[in-house]
Amino acid sequence: MQAIAVPCDASTEIKCGINATTGGLHGIAIGKNATVLGSQGIAIGGGSSGQNTTASGEQSIAIGANVVSSGASSIAIGGDDLDAASKTNYDGSISTGALNSGQVNTTFHEYAGRDLLESWDAYGKHTESSGAASIAVGTKARSAGNLATAIGIHSSASGMASSAFGVASAATGQGALAVGAGANSSTQDGVALGSRSVANVASGALGFAPTSASAADQSAITATNSTNLGAVSIGSAKDGTRQIVNLAAGTKDSDAVNVAQLKGVSNTVIANKTKYYSVNSGAVGNADNLGATKPNAMAMGGNASATGGQAIAIGSG
Repeated sequence: MQAIAVPCDASTEIKCGINATTGGLHGIAIGKNATVLGSQGIAIGGGSSGQNTTASGEQSIAIGANVVSSGASSIAIGGDDLDAASKTNYDGSISTGALNSGQVNTTFHEYAGRDLLESWDAYGKHTESSGAASIAVGTKARSAGNLATAIGIHSSASGMASSAFGVASAATGQGALAVGAGANSSTQDGVALGSRSVANVASGALGFAPTSASAADQSAITATNSTNLGAVSIGSAKDGTRQIVNLAAGTKDSDAVNVAQLKGVSNTVIANKTKYYSVNSGAVGNADNLGATKPNAMAMGGNASATGGQAIAIGSG
């Protein structure tokens, strides 16, 4: 293998390739039409004029055909061409049909709800890190939010400090996290875990509280309501739900409860049930325990009715 030495000019810039340009101080541009506009930027990749690899953000890095890193200190690695991928089958063969005719595209469509290539973005959408200190890795990945991270084909992180991991994953809320193919997190600090999971419940959602709960229990439930962070979702109303398995028993009021704990509660209720008293009746008059209507009254029986103060009614009525 022969080594190639690339000379540096007086400004310590490096340019290698037809029409490669470095407008920023200490820039490195390698590839046809590769362009560095930000100081200390790095652009490695080729492309035609107007679709060239460009590092315009200060100290940004763009690697791949037609990739753009416009955010300061951002990193973009990928490309814009999915033509061959859209025609690829599971065994690696290439379909002889039209674009998006391969099995790989079929699978992508199942998760993303769209094809790898659409007429509106076939050549216009490329990997780009436009947010400051953001990272975009994958063909057509986009990190538009400041401090955002997008990793995966067609992944997108547009919320401030958001993160999207997986093909067609999207994180649009501030601090949102989407993990999995087609996962989507749209609320602030929301978390979508697993393929096609959707996190769209914002902070402040009130938890269920039984109307029969005591004031103390109502207060305890209210204290554990979500007030600051978005919800965690492991499924979606459209594509289905998931079980959470191998879950340890919860300890605090805000911890999750597993089935073993619920069985324990059920067994306790059964063990402490009322003894030596049973009613076998199909009557409906007192079925809801409303037969005693006056203070200190008692009604026992299917149609028993105690309508006087301190009255006792026993029998079928």
